[in-house]
Amino acid sequence: MKIETSIFNDCVLQRNGGNVSEAVFGGATEAVGTVTIEVSRGGRVLAGFRDKRVGQAKDGRFEGWVKGVPVGGPYRINVRVLDAAGKVADRATITNVLVGDVWLLAGQSNMEGVARRSNALPTHPMVRAFFMDDHWGIARDPLHALWAAVDKVHGIIGCPALKKDRYVGPGMAFAQEMWRLTKVPQGLIAAAHGGTSMEQWDPARKDEGSNSLYGAALRRVQKNGGSIAGVAWYQGESDCGAQQVELYSTRMRELVAALRRDCGKASLPWVAVQISRVVETDSNWWNIIREQQRQLPQSIKHLALVPAIDLTLDDAIHIGGSDINRLGRRMAQAMGNLCGEKKAHKAPIRLKSVEIGRIEDNGAVEVVATFADLVGKLVACKRPVGFVVVNEQRAVNVVDVKLQGSKARILTRLTLQEAANAMLYYGYGCNPVCNITDEADRSIPAFGPVRLSATK
Repeated sequence: MKIETSIFNDCVLQRNGGNVSEAVFGGATEAVGTVTIEVSRGGRVLAGFRDKRVGQAKDGRFEGWVKGVPVGGPYRINVRVLDAAGKVADRATITNVLVGDVWLLAGQSNMEGVARRSNALPTHPMVRAFFMDDHWGIARDPLHALWAAVDKVHGIIGCPALKKDRYVGPGMAFAQEMWRLTKVPQGLIAAAHGGTSMEQWDPARKDEGSNSLYGAALRRVQKNGGSIAGVAWYQGESDCGAQQVELYSTRMRELVAALRRDCGKASLPWVAVQISRVVETDSNWWNIIREQQRQLPQSIKHLALVPAIDLTLDDAIHIGGSDINRLGRRMAQAMGNLCGEKKAHKAPIRLKSVEIGRIEDNGAVEVVATFADLVGKLVACKRPVGFVVVNEQRAVNVVDVKLQGSKARILTRLTLQEAANAMLYYGYGCNPVCNITDEADRSIPAFGPVRLSATK
């Protein structure tokens, strides 16, 4: 007997709304007869799961259900095929199975993980991963060992040379924070690949199977029962170009809709990261992509956007240091909010309004940016920075910023007349310095251009 889907050693089965498993498993066998399962924990068989009849075996194949196993574990599952005389014709034993939440990790290199290994988190027995080589195990970095991937697309695109001091991503911190919030076992399906664009993630390429990123990710989900709790997504850097930016929002909407349809969940939770910084380039496309991403929750329901503009880098483009773990925790808090977890924070911070405040004696205008969904108040390490006013294509450094509850009061050098055509940014350019968060260490989103109001 060879089990090919859903139940594997060390796996996590996705729970349903009743907090129990509901997975279809199957594979190959030469036996013919009734498929039964016996589920035990700590040597004791669960009530109702002693030789429970769950399916049939014939024509070289078998299929069955693992339905009703409570959240938790670890469980031992004995699968048997009984012939017409009731004798065991074939069998397999699966061990260390958990029931909880399974998440798809997808996108490009900042999800794949390129941070230094010195910041890798220790393992946790209730956090597992379905690695790129199609086996489950205790989750540990690197989650995305592309050089060992089963799916052909990762070889087609190309895999980086192994760097022993790298390959830490946000997935581990995300899963461990989700465990802290829910006390439910966590499973991660790794599917990201560095340097990839929205065109390469096109769901229209699903029929290419393992030769496409979408097809490969979907294959991995389907191999594990076809049901997941949600998606953690970090992508956008590779779409910072003249042609790509025009299609970015449309492509995101199509991707989210396709995966929700293929997973059979119209409201599948989706947490996306707003792209951070890049060094040694000068392109307005980064601002355009960030602004499109900021507005995605307005057009895609059950999607939350997590800012990363304030985080440190390990190289010219990749989030690193301990900040990769800060990002993972922020993503988990956003996902917890989407999923209705009581311990989770509010939804990610959003820009509520930008308007003209008071006029100084010298005629200089104060701009007031107000934010919503804060935990506590706005705070900054030392002097708050990150805001820029742009007037007639020229960036004007602000004089001062004062944080007051949910408001940032930004003193400019503009007169009221000059402010009428000015735009406000937070995180202007490719490599801005930004340091404003709320009291739960959640960054305000990068935004802009946002026109200044001409009235108080």
